[in-house]
Amino acid sequence: MGISAGGSKGGPKSEMNVTPLVDVMLVLLVIFMVTMPVMMRSITIEIPRDLDTTEVSIVKTNIVILGLVDGTLEVSDGLNEPETVQRTQLAKVLRGRLKDVTSEKTVFVDFQDGVPWDQVISVMDTVKGVGKVTSGDSVREVIKVALKKRKDPAELQ
Repeated sequence: MGISAGGSKGGPKSEMNVTPLVDVMLVLLVIFMVTMPVMMRSITIEIPRDLDTTEVSIVKTNIVILGLVDGTLEVSDGLNEPETVQRTQLAKVLRGRLKDVTSEKTVFVDFQDGVPWDQVISVMDTVKGVGKVTSGDSVREVIKVALKKRKDPAELQ
């Protein structure tokens, strides 16, 4: 912590003063310790409550999009018959089916074997684009896109 005035040869020695380095490191440590709880995010989980006998439960349906080899798409919501649409009409059909959605919704996308990869990406981008809602300066997504898992590999052949 001090300066050496000389050595056995009589010349001055210079040693690095580490006190300012330690001071700066301690200040940074305190800053990070104070800001860390502010940066932590909490996730709220909503647990469904029990329904009274007078209440009716509403069954949510998911939308499933099936991409066919011929370039068309089948859009199904589980309640009605699947609707066959062209890729260019997908956004219009989805907006019509999701116009009253207030909470986050998942759209499952599946493709037959042999559908080109660029068409797969194009359909998923279209679905993701339909799900973006702008309000003021913020953009939030109300649609999550998920690939549907096949139960049987030969299911769509």
